[in-house]
Amino acid sequence: MTLKMVVTDMDGTFLSGYNSYNEERFARVFTELKKREIPLVIATGNNMKRLTDLFPNHANQLTFIAENGAQLVHRGEELYSLFMDMTEQEQLLDFLEDSFSDEHLFLSGKDRIYILSSLPVEQKNLLSPFFNRMEVIPHLNQVANQPIYRITMQVEEDFNRKTAMISQRLAGTNLRLVETGFNCFDILPKAVHKAVGLKFLMKEWQISPSEIMVFGDSANDLEMLSLVDQSYAMANATDVVKKVANFMAPANTEDGVLRVLESFLGGK
Repeated sequence: MTLKMVVTDMDGTFLSGYNSYNEERFARVFTELKKREIPLVIATGNNMKRLTDLFPNHANQLTFIAENGAQLVHRGEELYSLFMDMTEQEQLLDFLEDSFSDEHLFLSGKDRIYILSSLPVEQKNLLSPFFNRMEVIPHLNQVANQPIYRITMQVEEDFNRKTAMISQRLAGTNLRLVETGFNCFDILPKAVHKAVGLKFLMKEWQISPSEIMVFGDSANDLEMLSLVDQSYAMANATDVVKKVANFMAPANTEDGVLRVLESFLGGK
């Protein structure tokens, strides 16, 4: 197999714990990938602040498909940004304000995160390290005209009922709900997913699906896993991801991505 690109999700896939991974092991694998001119692409729902913090020594050498595909950054240069339609965004925010303003939610904007003033202090403290700027707002419709990548909600109770309610509201719009794990989901444009960034890179770098290795664990990885031949579901992945992927990798807690890459690179 000729390998010309490696793509990995972060939480539940590459990260072995909360904001952690085996940095020494990664450095060795990444050095070998660079020697063979195989780019490493991080495809995630995370924003660039968190990603650059996670890779302080390598961020300018990596490619990031961030915000679940809404932003693409290659070696420090932004290649595109995709935002919600303003009209649909305004209508959605009105709906969420009426029905879900008590939930833990935040809006990921171009250069900041927007959170409601009603969000518990402990939740604000958890979010603050991950964003360059946090703006507290009294009502969601206050940012109806601001560029928003996605809306993220964490649901502690009645997850299925609430996601079904929101999905029903999104029917007939250009927006969709995608589960991201840990009782969280994102609302983002239907045309935005991780495979959008992957397809962009495939075209730019003239790489075929058979030359790419992809790792994932959750529903927001399905499009990019379906796109390539060397698709890996983590041992801890959801059942639907395991059905789509062609191969299995050890769990994220066992450095599954790095172990698969070490095996491949060692066998060359």
